[in-house]
Amino acid sequence: MIKRKKTKIFIIIVLLLPLFLILPLVLVSIEKPDRFYPGGKGFEKAVWIYNDPGKSKINDFIVKENSINLEFVHEKPGSFVGIGMNVSEYPDFYDFSPFSHISIFLITQNVETCTITLKLFVPGITDMNNSSSFRHLGYNFPVRNDQSEYKLPFSGFRDPLWWIMDFNPGRIDIGTETLKNGCFLLIESNLKEGSPGILSHESDPSSTINQPGTMTINSITLYRSHLRVYILLGITGGVYYVLIFVVFLINKRRFKLIDKDPDKMIEYKKLMVESYRDIDLKKVVTYLQTQYTDPEISLGKMGDDLGLSPARISALIKDEFELTFKQMLNKIRLMEAKRLLSETDRQIIDIAFSIGYNDRSYFYKVFLKNEGMSPSDFRKNTM
Repeated sequence: MIKRKKTKIFIIIVLLLPLFLILPLVLVSIEKPDRFYPGGKGFEKAVWIYNDPGKSKINDFIVKENSINLEFVHEKPGSFVGIGMNVSEYPDFYDFSPFSHISIFLITQNVETCTITLKLFVPGITDMNNSSSFRHLGYNFPVRNDQSEYKLPFSGFRDPLWWIMDFNPGRIDIGTETLKNGCFLLIESNLKEGSPGILSHESDPSSTINQPGTMTINSITLYRSHLRVYILLGITGGVYYVLIFVVFLINKRRFKLIDKDPDKMIEYKKLMVESYRDIDLKKVVTYLQTQYTDPEISLGKMGDDLGLSPARISALIKDEFELTFKQMLNKIRLMEAKRLLSETDRQIIDIAFSIGYNDRSYFYKVFLKNEGMSPSDFRKNTM
């Protein structure tokens, strides 16, 4: 009886021992955040501003030791104005990969929406002479007109549709390795809706047009992931199971354990099975990439050709790109129209027909609405 009590006490101690090991390990493993600005690692103190002339105006720009202040005016919908920071110089890059999220302390006035963008070097895609070719990994978020801290997880950052279409049309998986290749960090105020693939915020841009706006950055902090904590917990768990195994060996006869492992299994080839959603999305994307020039294209016709319902197609496009079917179709057609206008001497009516528009007036109307100018003006500006 005494032996049994001693055995039970020993087992209880073994079971509770990991709890006493885990707590101090977690406390030791907690990482202090990295202050990126002011005075953070890798920050070269190279700060600059940018805007779209004719749509926004910069009134004042002051960089202090502990704050960056920008005063501006949004003059038209769709405008943007922002602050850029050089975080590294080629070929050295700033490594964002160890961090799980970024915290920005902002003071804003007459600002509806802000976007933070990491411009990353992508081997094989980025051209150092073409700023647009850098990967624009962005997060669009609503702001409050006061002093606030915004914590943004890197898992929520997305590539904008225009960058995917221009520089990665095949939607090649470039992975998270590019987070190690940080070059620039941009923070901007904008009146446009969020780009596809980036979280958006519905607002009324007219409420801030021609109103003096301010954006003051007091701090930017990067927080590390808890990978180290998980590793230490895994080690603790390993010690725990080793101790349990020792207990079982000591009490093998008492527990009458058998030598054979009933869960032992042969290795087998795992099936490579895609989800139905991914298969259907590939069908939709491939169809739009090849059939956008068809003037008769429609949700119904597309559904008949692919064997999918119009509702299913609309839901896939909305979920993946945050666009309607019509918006997606016009986006693709207009991208090709702009290329033909700038690279060929084809007549505008020929270009309209070649990309699927049967009505020249409708083509002009769609182009003007999306690009802010007529096709002929666009050609003049790009020649």
